[in-house]
Amino acid sequence: MVHYDFKKIYEWPVGARAMVLAFVSILILILGYVIDIWPYQSQINRDRSQESDLKNQLQLMINQQFAMKNDIAQLPTVKALLLNWQQNILTKDELPGVLDDILKVGQNNNLKIVAFNPANEVKDGIYYKTPVSIDMTGTYNQIATFISQLANMPKIINIDAFSISNDKSKLALTESAPLATSDELLTAELDIEIYRK
Repeated sequence: MVHYDFKKIYEWPVGARAMVLAFVSILILILGYVIDIWPYQSQINRDRSQESDLKNQLQLMINQQFAMKNDIAQLPTVKALLLNWQQNILTKDELPGVLDDILKVGQNNNLKIVAFNPANEVKDGIYYKTPVSIDMTGTYNQIATFISQLANMPKIINIDAFSISNDKSKLALTESAPLATSDELLTAELDIEIYRK
């Protein structure tokens, strides 16, 4: 095996000198990368992460802008619906007439209204609501028709809760429904809310 003296590298064969020069060059490049470029690699990774975050934020802003334009386009429709809805809200003067209309709907459906109790008015947001409890007797079809007609009245009436039972102790035979037998008659308890401006 041939031993070369580094002090006399100028006497080495050209191939050996080229190998040493290549090795030293590669070593210098690796050290230069580690010393000079490696610290920037973490900065590059942070910048890439920030770029990804900025792209996501931009996409979110584009989506929000699209949704806002869509909402603005629907604004005239919503205003028209709101105006229509507000026209269906009662005024204080109309409330007694609507209570009478509810009683007439019950009579037209041959129901016996056992109790009709409007409670005191309660403030609900910018509106007032009047809770009303109704106890009635009639057939299933009569009660169902009454509730349907009540829900479809032109003014806003909220049906809060109702229950139907065939408890014989609560039944009172109605004179207005002579064709109904006591087996067909039911009692219903209905809670409604009438809204006004």
